[in-house]
Amino acid sequence: MKRSKSPFNFKKTSVFRLSMMYTAALIVGVVALLLAIYLQATRYLIHQGDKIILGQSTVLMPMPDPQLRVSIQDRLKGDLRGVNFYALFDPQRRLIAGNLPALPADIIADGKPRALNQDGFQHGARAIALHRANGNVLVVGYDAKTLSGLRHIMIVCLIANGLILTIGGLLVGIFLSRVPIRRLYTIEKIAARVRKGHFSQRLPISGRGDELDMLSHLVNQMLEEIQFLINEMQNVSNNIAHDLRTPLHHIRDQLYFLVNEWDDDNKAQGKVRIIHALASTDKLLTRFKALQRLADLDNQKRHQANHEFLVKEFVDEIEELFYPYTEDRGIDLDFVVTGNDHMVGDKGLLIEAVFNLIDNAFKFSPTGSKITLSITLSEDEEIIAVCDGGPGILTEEKKYMTRRMQRGRSSLTISGSGMGLAIVAAIARIQKFELHLENRYPGLCVTLKRQKPR
Repeated sequence: MKRSKSPFNFKKTSVFRLSMMYTAALIVGVVALLLAIYLQATRYLIHQGDKIILGQSTVLMPMPDPQLRVSIQDRLKGDLRGVNFYALFDPQRRLIAGNLPALPADIIADGKPRALNQDGFQHGARAIALHRANGNVLVVGYDAKTLSGLRHIMIVCLIANGLILTIGGLLVGIFLSRVPIRRLYTIEKIAARVRKGHFSQRLPISGRGDELDMLSHLVNQMLEEIQFLINEMQNVSNNIAHDLRTPLHHIRDQLYFLVNEWDDDNKAQGKVRIIHALASTDKLLTRFKALQRLADLDNQKRHQANHEFLVKEFVDEIEELFYPYTEDRGIDLDFVVTGNDHMVGDKGLLIEAVFNLIDNAFKFSPTGSKITLSITLSEDEEIIAVCDGGPGILTEEKKYMTRRMQRGRSSLTISGSGMGLAIVAAIARIQKFELHLENRYPGLCVTLKRQKPR
C-alpha cells in the first residue's frame, strides 16, 4: 500500500520562515557592517596615503635635479613592497628618472593628490604632480595594493559569513520547526479520532502559550460544545423513544376503543375516549414545545443581548406572574433581595429561568408551605436561588435532572414535560451561571451563581 504524503512541510512552518527571515536580516546587517568598515577604512587609508605623498613631495621638490635623481633611485630600492612610484619628466613629458613609464594623462601638475585611473594600477591608486622651476614635472604616488588586499579580505569574510549564517539559519529553522511539526502530527491523530466520533478527545496544550496552544484551546472549547450537543441529541432521542411511547399508546388505545364502540352509539363513552386522546395529544405537544424552546435557546446562545436592569422591576414581574397561584394553592411566595439594586444580563431569559424554577416549586410544594426567591448581588458575585418545601431530589438523581425530558421518581405522578430544569440549565449556560441543586430536608433549593460581569 502506497503511503500517503505528509501534509506537513517544515519549510511552510512559521518558525522556519521566521528563522529564514532573521537569517536574511542578519546577513543584510553583516553586509552593511562590512561595507561600512570597508568604506571607513578606505577613506582613512586614502587620507593617510595623501599625507604621505604630500610629505614626500615636499622633501623632494627643493632638491636639484642630480640629487633628485639619486634620491628617487634610493627610494625605489628601499620600496620592497613595490607600492610607491616616483618619476621626473622633462617639459616634453619624457621620463628622466623613476619607475613611471609615462606621465598619466589624467594627472594635473597642481600639487593636489588625485586618483590614478590607469592600467597597471590597483583601484584606489593616488598620485601628485608638481611643476619644478626648470619646467620639469615631479610625480609622487602609491599603488592601492593595501586597499585591494582589504577589499579581498572583506569579500572573503562576506562570503564566509553568508554561508555560515545561511547554513546555521537553515539548521536552526529545521530544528525549531520539528517541535510544531510533532505537535501537528499529534493534533492530526486526535482529529482523526474525532472524525470517527470520539468527541471526548481533546487537543494537547503544551503550556508554551504559542499559536498552537491558543488554537488548541479554542478547538477544545468547540469540541466540548459539540460533545455536549451530541450527548443532548442522544438523550433526546432516547427519551423520545422511551417517554413519548406511553402517550402514543394511550392515543392509539383510545382511538381503537372509539372505533369499536362506534357502532354501539355510545356517545358519552366516545366523548370520554376523545377527551383522553386529546389529553395525551396535549401532553405530546407540550413536550415538543419544550424541545423547540430548548432549540431556540441553543440558537440564542450566539445572539444574546445583555443589558442593565433594575432588580425591583425583575422581582415585580415575577410576583405579578405568580400572584394568582399563591391565592389558589395557599402557598406563600417570599422575595429576599440584598446587595446592589441592578444587574446585567438578558432580563427576559432570566425571568424565564426563575419562572420555571418557581413553577416547579409550586408543583411539588404542599399547601401551606413557603417558596422563597432570594437574589444576592455583591461586588464579586451574583446569586439567584429558589427554595421550596417539596420532597426534594434523590442524591443519585441530581447528576441527570438537568437533562432533557428527565424526571425524578417523586415527580412521576405530577404532570409536566420534564424539560423545566433543562431549560433553566440552558439559560444558565447562556448567562454564565453555575447551576446547583441542594436538598434542604424538606425542600429543594436551586441556585444560580456566577461571578459578576465586568
